[in-house]
Amino acid sequence: MTNLDKLPERFRGPMLRYIEHGISGGHFLDGVMSNDLLATVGRADRYSQEHLVELVKWVYSYAPRICYGSSSVVDNWTSNGGWLGAYGGSWAELDVMGRKNAEAGDELDG
Repeated sequence: MTNLDKLPERFRGPMLRYIEHGISGGHFLDGVMSNDLLATVGRADRYSQEHLVELVKWVYSYAPRICYGSSSVVDNWTSNGGWLGAYGGSWAELDVMGRKNAEAGDELDG
């Protein structure tokens, strides 16, 4: 996965486990990935509130498009075991997907 180092440090492990294996990162991260602003903000602690915009920009710019966007997408992603469970993909395939998202001009400006 590209640019994991651009994520706030506290979210790196949970995001990696979610994308690769479909393991839920908790209510807050599930809210982000489900595009549910009310759930996200309602479950955010101070650190999460302070880094919410940074996290959302990273998801938009680097996370595989097929793993976020609605609660049904998140439910399917977790039940299929993420990228590796559903596609048997490798780290390199995740890296290529992330670069394609950024190269398509979708990366948000800082």
